[in-house]
Amino acid sequence: MRTLRIKGVLPMQCPLPGETFYGQVARIHVCAGLSNRRKIILHLQGHGAEAALLSPIPPALVPMARGFPPGHPARDPLKTLIEHTTYPYFRAFLPIDHELRCCVQAGKPQSRFRLGSTIFPISWWARVLSFCPDCFRQDLAEFGVPYWHREHQLPGVILCWRHATPLQYQCRGCGFHIRIGTAALALPGMCHCKGRRIALGDIWNWRTLEQPPEVARDDLLWLARESVYCLTEAPGRHELLREKLWLWFQLNGHVGRTGVNGQSLVDQLHRRFSPEMLRWLGSSSDRWIRSQLVYPALRWILLAGAFFGSVAAMDEALASFDVQDGRKQIEEIRRRAGKGSKHVPPADSLPQHKARLKAYLRDHPAAARTQVRSHMEQTLRCVQRHDPQWLNRVLPKSVNRARRRRRIDWSARDQLLASEVSRGFDAVLGRDRPVRATQTAVLKYINKHALVYHNLDQLPLTKAILESRGEDMDAFHRRRLKWTLLKLRAKDGSYNPKTVHLTSGLRLASLLENARFVAEEARALGMSFSGQRQARFWVCAQQQGFEWPR
Repeated sequence: MRTLRIKGVLPMQCPLPGETFYGQVARIHVCAGLSNRRKIILHLQGHGAEAALLSPIPPALVPMARGFPPGHPARDPLKTLIEHTTYPYFRAFLPIDHELRCCVQAGKPQSRFRLGSTIFPISWWARVLSFCPDCFRQDLAEFGVPYWHREHQLPGVILCWRHATPLQYQCRGCGFHIRIGTAALALPGMCHCKGRRIALGDIWNWRTLEQPPEVARDDLLWLARESVYCLTEAPGRHELLREKLWLWFQLNGHVGRTGVNGQSLVDQLHRRFSPEMLRWLGSSSDRWIRSQLVYPALRWILLAGAFFGSVAAMDEALASFDVQDGRKQIEEIRRRAGKGSKHVPPADSLPQHKARLKAYLRDHPAAARTQVRSHMEQTLRCVQRHDPQWLNRVLPKSVNRARRRRRIDWSARDQLLASEVSRGFDAVLGRDRPVRATQTAVLKYINKHALVYHNLDQLPLTKAILESRGEDMDAFHRRRLKWTLLKLRAKDGSYNPKTVHLTSGLRLASLLENARFVAEEARALGMSFSGQRQARFWVCAQQQGFEWPR
């Protein structure tokens, strides 16, 4: 492995293919044998303040680049940003002004600018660094050291795009892992299992990322490979991709009242990808597209797969797309449909509007009233004002989507809920660590909180069970104290007020109120008292009627 040195102070290894900027700093830190991570940070950026190395745009990228020796590849911050961070993955779908702001922020040492990706909204996997065990072995054989691949740190990627292997992130023995936002510097597979000093452990003893259902595996492998394509091919892609794609949707029939028809996009996504994959990624409703489509790159990749088959096919299809021509076509469509205008055309234009409506219905025989209204708003307004009877005869029949509300059999519902509430009490009371079995806790446990409370007057059996089995504070304290004594007996067979107080988690006043109960239960369990005699607990138990042995 090629190495540059700064007058024998630190071995400055050159970045490896696809290595993250954080991984490069961590590898220099580990290979130099430094015990304090602030030394490498101090050397690179001139001060010991912690730097956000895991961000797609490291805030101190330019100042830290000056800390590398002349001739080192990391001296070029733009090259590091493109080849050793995840920024190109997001750059492909950013507006031009946003991209320029990102590049400016890369040169500010104390910048806290976020791209919206360091803590990704869909799940927890983007907040930890992960690695592939097969790539781990290849790196050891080829370079002599494993390193963090930026292809494994993309949102939604849980499989290696080369080997289709689940990515790993945490040691099963000591729980060591690298989280975004922490200042730890370590290489893949390093943990605390071999002593206090971080050492290279057994990678097969590491946990894999949370796995979805098996039916979604092929789709997630496709997602991993398309994400890598966006990461590696993004610098050479054409501009205005977001606007081109938005205009393409509208020109190909996915148009609504004010823009793109979100429901049409959702339907196409569900036809292309498995429901398990979309549900696992967070697509639980139509609002997933309508509210969050405008920003995250992951949504655009899924849309490219749904409508074009791949991101590369989308690039090829949109490469020759003229934005100016698309804008003119959209404006012409809106002008013909009368979008945004509430003016009613005069009666002398009624024949032209009727002919236009007939032509549209002839070309779109399966169109519903909503679709006709969205495309022919001005025409419908004219015909509705001057000849409503003719319009009702011509338009497609309206679909009555109103459903008759079924009557609820509250007697049967009451019996069903009563049995569920009873089982909920058994489950809450049977937990390893006691929690108070209140009505609210049980109803939230069975996920029937709102249903029961809103209709409690019509559920007499359920109401009776809630009132009879609900646990008051005194009963809960005694159950918690009994659990504490059983735990202490299994430990050393003795008890004292301090250990009971700390183990139970109750307030000291609650413990003193139940001093006699604790002493009697401990005697029944054959436990010995190891506290001080004549202390507050001893005196309280005596005052409550307990006789201590002499």
